[in-house]
Amino acid sequence: MEKAGESSSESSDPVRQIAQTKSGKNVEIEYNIAEEDERTTSNQSSYCDSMIEQKGGLRRGLSSRHVQLISLGGAIGTGLFVGSGAALATAGPAPLLIGYVILCGFVWSVMNQLAEMVTFLPLPGRSTPFALCARFTGNRSLAFAAGLNLVYAQALLSPAEISAASFIIDYWTDINPAIFISVFWVLIVVLNMCAVKYFGETEFWIAFIKILTIVGLIILGIVIFFGGGPAQHHVLGFHYWKDPGAFAEHLTGGATGRFIYRLIFFYICGALVIGVIVPYNSDRLMLAINQGKSGAAASPFVIGIENSGIQLGSLINACILTSAFSAGNSFLYGASRNLHSMAVRGSVPKVFTRCNRWGVPYLCVSVCGAISLLAFLTVSNSSTVAFTWLSNISTVSGFISWIIISITYLRYRKALKYHNLDDRVTFRPPLQIVGAYACIIFFTIITFTNGYAVFFDFNGSDFVAAYITIPIVFILYVGHAICTKNWRLWAPSEEIDCITGLKEIEEEQESYVPKKPRNFLERIWFWIA
Repeated sequence: MEKAGESSSESSDPVRQIAQTKSGKNVEIEYNIAEEDERTTSNQSSYCDSMIEQKGGLRRGLSSRHVQLISLGGAIGTGLFVGSGAALATAGPAPLLIGYVILCGFVWSVMNQLAEMVTFLPLPGRSTPFALCARFTGNRSLAFAAGLNLVYAQALLSPAEISAASFIIDYWTDINPAIFISVFWVLIVVLNMCAVKYFGETEFWIAFIKILTIVGLIILGIVIFFGGGPAQHHVLGFHYWKDPGAFAEHLTGGATGRFIYRLIFFYICGALVIGVIVPYNSDRLMLAINQGKSGAAASPFVIGIENSGIQLGSLINACILTSAFSAGNSFLYGASRNLHSMAVRGSVPKVFTRCNRWGVPYLCVSVCGAISLLAFLTVSNSSTVAFTWLSNISTVSGFISWIIISITYLRYRKALKYHNLDDRVTFRPPLQIVGAYACIIFFTIITFTNGYAVFFDFNGSDFVAAYITIPIVFILYVGHAICTKNWRLWAPSEEIDCITGLKEIEEEQESYVPKKPRNFLERIWFWIA
């Protein structure tokens, strides 16, 4: 099983382990220390901590409270606060709600697949789609395309959110947006250059604000539903589902686990509230969309609340602004860490493994931060146009990432079955194999139909924004396969390494003592987070 082109140096000597298959057959698994990281242990640090020290200098800095609240608030973005207004105006309240329900179901399935793979082997640097794909499919070219696709998506979403943030401020002032773009860009890059604990602390408080905002808006929407607004004289109910209706004509006329709790509460309840308090043909909503406005001016929440006689525009606009800033900050963080993960494994130049004294991959942050300068497109174009271009490109990249995650999951399950390791899985929701196949089909269809509107009123730039990602990912895959002469689609299950690090991780899990809630409030918090 000698690998071609392997160095004879001690640091890259192949290591073999014996894994027992379900049939009882012993299979020799070979892996390379240079690629899979030399395992070291010490009395002072855990296996994971020792691996972090070898990962090019990355350091842990996020506390439990950071991770818990960021995971809660991470599901809430500007799309829910503002982007939902355009969807409401285009399709009506019923399709908006149905769309959120369907998409939340598929996203929930993908996140469960990802969670199972990560919790099986929660090793530092191994939880990215790139690392998981490389490990469980054995297709380095697919992993390379998946990794750069995700870096590309997140790196473009950061300027999209910076662009949105600059335009949100237009609600208060008409000062040149370039000033605010510069301020946001500097703040985001500086935060990502500092120790990760500062990033975590910032995101913690912004997530707290986002959660309070969406919960408050949903509660206020319920009050308006029952006619509790100062300007209301009757129960609103589902009036706007009857007049102007639940469905809007579009393009053609005619009669045509815990994570899921968060999706249901934040997105589905949010979509229902929006459809109840604002008609899809609202003059204010249509004017805001046609004028390319953002922030509170285009938020269906604000329009519905102010129609009921409650003036909260500036307060909600400030909350939306923090949401946009948080999203740009998080996307830059994710892009830089994914790029670093690829560099550690040699898929991109090793220079990107360099970290500063705080354990931050500063070259990765610099490159991704430079891409964020695309936000200055706002200065010469409408903010909404620039935001739409960047968002559309990144959206398709996200769909492709989810497809690859589902493909990886199917190979992972097959490898676990072959090596008889199913009983050592720590987290497994039901029906995930069926869910993986369904996600592959669904997101493939969505990837190719995402830009359907351009075919009714063709626009070259919109067409490119909707579909440019597909040939880019294809070129990345084929180009890598040609350069590495790797045309094998999958590695056989017997060659998939499901062993490295498993014993050490299980030993840590056995010694872990979960914190017990001290009171009723902590019990609720632990259940939520």
